Amino acid sequence: MADVVKRTLTKFRRKDFPTLLERWNFGRRLGDVDLSGSKASIVKRIATLCLKYNIEEYELAEAEIIHYQLTEGRRLWKAYAIEYWKNEVDDRSENVVPEKLEDRFGDILDQFYESMIVSLMYKDAIWFRVQINETPLTPFFLVFYPNSTLVLSSPITASYKDIVLESFLLTLNAEKLKPLEICARDSQSIAELVLNSKSQGGFSAFRYNQVDSNPLVKDFKVRREIEERQKAKSSIDEYVKETFGEHQMPRLEQVHYKAMIPIRNSVSPTEASAMIQIHASFSGGTVLESMREMVKDKTMVAPLPSYLAKLPSMGRNKFSLDKKNA
Repeated sequence: MADVVKRTLTKFRRKDFPTLLERWNFGRRLGDVDLSGSKASIVKRIATLCLKYNIEEYELAEAEIIHYQLTEGRRLWKAYAIEYWKNEVDDRSENVVPEKLEDRFGDILDQFYESMIVSLMYKDAIWFRVQINETPLTPFFLVFYPNSTLVLSSPITASYKDIVLESFLLTLNAEKLKPLEICARDSQSIAELVLNSKSQGGFSAFRYNQVDSNPLVKDFKVRREIEERQKAKSSIDEYVKETFGEHQMPRLEQVHYKAMIPIRNSVSPTEASAMIQIHASFSGGTVLESMREMVKDKTMVAPLPSYLAKLPSMGRNKFSLDKKNA
């Protein structure tokens, strides 16, 4: 056990140990831990305390979930939408209890592989660490948002993927998982884009309760101010505010568009030779915030085409455009 404890703790960066001890259920039992000195000395102190208090395997797995949360930017998440059985009335109240889901998931998956499932609630999501015992050093992770249809998956070994996802469907008593056209390295940003797709960009003001609750006022002075504001909407600043909002947007690192466009004035517009295939990608630390700044400094000309202007509310980052909207 000492080697496993040391191997798990060594994965953490030195700066992450305060966060680990704060979030980790077992870590809170350790009391005040001296976090001064080198990473090796900190690992040694925490490992000694873990062994003193008889840490168990599932508690180390919880620490590994926290490590994945702190370093998730190194990997891509794949998003799925859960589709429940349409003709079945089912009580899904147990789908919000991490321990019950964890036990049910483990019982089902154990019928195919010896495994260990550990769950941890973080913010509004239940995180699952899935370990197939024949490959214990390569666990994978699922993130489920209760009372929604969103599931995120880290990369899963191909030979296990179908069984793991089918077992999770049975756990939720659902029919199938529908892949969504979005992937990113930040789980919280994917959740924001998918679950709050109708309140991103310019509509974020509604989510933050920044909209006048009684705009239909008959007072002339107020009406005149409204009319003046409407005229000002033609300005770049107003366009940016309406399109992207004023709040920080989710972190989206890449957006890809592809389109087949007919060549204008072609003799045979239906033939393949008369079509041009276009691929366009936007990539960077945060594409949505970059677009907002590019419109502000007029690098991108407003108004943007609808497939760019509506991007904050689309909940995806892969698009196929037809002649009509390309």
